[in-house]
Amino acid sequence: MSKTLQRITLYITLSIVLLWMTGYAAFILHISTVKPDSNIKNTDAIVVLTGGSNRINTGLNLLSAHAAPELFISGVNKNVSVEKLLAMWPAGEKQKKQPCCITLGHKAQNTTQNAQEAREWTGQKDVTSLRLVTSHYHMPRARLEFRNTMPSMNILIHPVIPDDLEIEDKGFWHISFEEYNKTLLTWVRLQL
Repeated sequence: MSKTLQRITLYITLSIVLLWMTGYAAFILHISTVKPDSNIKNTDAIVVLTGGSNRINTGLNLLSAHAAPELFISGVNKNVSVEKLLAMWPAGEKQKKQPCCITLGHKAQNTTQNAQEAREWTGQKDVTSLRLVTSHYHMPRARLEFRNTMPSMNILIHPVIPDDLEIEDKGFWHISFEEYNKTLLTWVRLQL
């Protein structure tokens, strides 16, 4: 390999690494500052993606506050029922919603499947707007998947910050690093 070709290869590699690092810094800044879309605007439904702390409780709180008339929770373990979720919800008894307004999706195993499962459910309910609830670090990838799967759906985001995931913790950096790379791969896959 000639020195010129080696130099070009080095510059390209350094440029890619610098671009990746800049993107990761922007990702960290975004997830650290992202806020829920307007809390005063109601939607037809609330969709919660399981997998992180505070997600389900946030969805139940939004339903109780009448942010939407129905709640769909995607990716729920098949052994979990609405009654079990309500029993673990730390709201007062009189505040708890009846199971009629809560639907559990048991099929989804990943974010792509969450979006597909939610599309099936919203299609049955004639939903045209939803509030998407997931962890702040997961929201960029979830939003990509949902916008791809339901392009005409009006989607408001409601990112949740897990109790056990502060920016000072090593766990935050591990999960944000992993999620950034998954988000990049999702973006590339959806562009192809």
